[in-house]
Order: sequence, then structure tokens, then C-alpha cells
Amino acid sequence: MWGYVFTLAPLILLGFPPTSVLVLQFALSLVGLWSAYKLLNIEPRLWHLFFAIPYFAMCSVKWPQAITTSVLPVALLMLSRAFQERRIGYTIGAGLLFGILLNMRSELLVPILFLVAFLFVGGFRSEARTAAIAVLIALATLGPWVARSVAYDGVVRFGTTNRGGVLYISLGQLPGNPWHIGYSDKYAFAYARKHGVENPWSPEGDRILTQAFVEAVERHPVAYVRKVAWTAFLSVAGGLYTGEYDEWIPTRTKDNIKKAIAAERSPFAKARTLLAQGPIGALLVSAEKILFRVFQLVWFALATLLVVLFERDRRHTPSRPIVLIIASWLLAKIILSALVQYEPRHMTEIYLLVFLAVVRLWHDRAGREAHGPGDATLQEA
Repeated sequence: MWGYVFTLAPLILLGFPPTSVLVLQFALSLVGLWSAYKLLNIEPRLWHLFFAIPYFAMCSVKWPQAITTSVLPVALLMLSRAFQERRIGYTIGAGLLFGILLNMRSELLVPILFLVAFLFVGGFRSEARTAAIAVLIALATLGPWVARSVAYDGVVRFGTTNRGGVLYISLGQLPGNPWHIGYSDKYAFAYARKHGVENPWSPEGDRILTQAFVEAVERHPVAYVRKVAWTAFLSVAGGLYTGEYDEWIPTRTKDNIKKAIAAERSPFAKARTLLAQGPIGALLVSAEKILFRVFQLVWFALATLLVVLFERDRRHTPSRPIVLIIASWLLAKIILSALVQYEPRHMTEIYLLVFLAVVRLWHDRAGREAHGPGDATLQEA
């Protein structure tokens, strides 16, 4: 999608280097963090900083999801204000912010539609109608993209032409798959070129790779079910994006360190080689793996707690529609990961809101135990 390009373009046209977008992303990350706390009526705590590492790591890389991760809490806060104050201005604002999300990553239409459906099924009919209006506004922002697609090749397209390639290589996420496909772009390129298409991400590449994906599933439907189950499991147990800290080390030095560690056989020898780099070098080399493993456990625990705590309290407290929206977004992301592909960054997009939703639910539960089951007021956590 062209949303991220349009974010970069004004900065470049004004003479700023492309890396200046990181300043914008940092500012947006702070706005997103503030919005998330306001959304769930939570007071920031110092210990929250550690749990915010994946959020800030996500916002520190030059990719569209750095923007969507920080804009999402702002969009939901705007929608929450629309629920509470019934003002059309908030609804329009939420719709435009959802539109920014869609113009960055078109697959976010799925969780956006999920939140409307969950609100309706959950008994929040008025909120669902407000959200539906915001969704229609968001869809209208895709009008220029659809018009461009129709003008280009006559196809009404709400997303990009890499869908077929992504679907095809996603089959490679199943270990030992019967299609002998690996999870790498080179397999999409190889298949496309074998069939006379140079670029697998082109409209023609999209068409032939989507067809190849469908035929592959038809040949081995059971294997595809296994693949769906596997990537669904990874979406909650596979971990989050937590940053790449060894980028601070010169590439040649980093490669030499990793080769030296890999050459050692015993864990003690590997640790000795790592510590020989000095405390800072050892930290930079090992931080990525350590943080990934830690937050792998944290993410699984948070996803589980969100479901358990939410199901245990079915009362219509002020926080419930917001937590319901976060839960619906999480479920939509799990389904997308299952049916298409899992990447740690895909789940990191919703991580901060899941963390704060669990904090909100835990505080509500503790408040009920302290004040009795009849107290359903929403106090600041």
C-alpha cells in the first residue's frame, strides 16, 4: 500500500533524509502509548516500561507497521470517545484513522470488521452502529487506491498484488510440507519465472501464484489444515518482534563473533566466547535472543489471561466494549496468521493493547474482590 510512501515523501521533498521518518515514528509511538493508557483508564507505572519493549521496538523500524502500531490506540481512543459522547466528529475521526491503517496495511480490514461484529454479537448494538459508520468512512479512504487499480489493469482491488506470493510461500511455514516449498521469497520468484512471469508481486504474478496456492491446497487439504493449526499456534506461542540490537556492532565484527560462538560445541565454551567480547558486546549480541524468549512466554501468558479474565466477567462495565474490541482484534490477527502467514511483527501490532487490557481486567477483578461483587465501577488502574 502507498500509505508509508506518502509518509516518507513529504519529508524527502522538504530535504530531510529518509531516516528522519524515525523521528516521526518516535513521536507517534509516544502519542500511541498515551492513547492506550487513556483508552483503558490506566495510570502508567514504572514497571510497565519493561513490558513496552516490543512496542517501542516495533515503532523503531522503517516499515508500515511502525505507523499502524502507534495509530491503532489513537483510533480506538477516538472510537471510544464516539461511544461515550455520541458526537459525529469523533466517529469521523475514528474512521479517518482506520483509513490510515488500511492505507498502510490493507489486511487490517479483517480486524476492523471483526470489532463491529463482536460489538454487535456482544450486545453493544449502539456501539456497533457507531463503529460501522467509522468503517464505512475508512473504506471510503481506499477509493483512490481502488480507482488506481481499476485504471491500471481493470481489477477492483482493495489491497496489493503480493497476496498470491504471500499465500504461496506461506505453505512453506509447515515443516516437512508435501509441496516442498520453503518460507522464502525465492520460491515465489522461482515459480513465477518458471511460468514466464518475471515479478511475482505483479498483477500477473498475483494471479498465477494465487492459482498455485489454491491448487496446492486442493492436492493436500489435510496438510493445509495442519499448516493452519501450526501457524495459529505460532501466533500465540511463537513470540513477538523485540528488536535487533546487534545492529550496533559493525557487520564484520558481528559475523566473526557469531562464527566463533557457533564453532564452539559446549555451552560453557560458547558462553566464554560471548563474555570475551566484553559486557556491552556480549549484551548486544545476546539481547535479541534473550528478549525474544522472554516475551515469547509473556505473549503466550497475556493472550491466555485476556481470554480467561474476559470470560470470567461478563458484566457490562465501562471497560468491556473496549476490551471486547481488543479481544476481537487479537482473534482476527490469529485467524489471519493461521490462514495466511505468521510473523512476530504481525502480533506485536496488538501487543501493547493486549498487555494493558490484561492490566485493566486484573485491576477490575482485584477491585471486585476488595469491594464486593456488586461494585462494577471503573476506577483508574
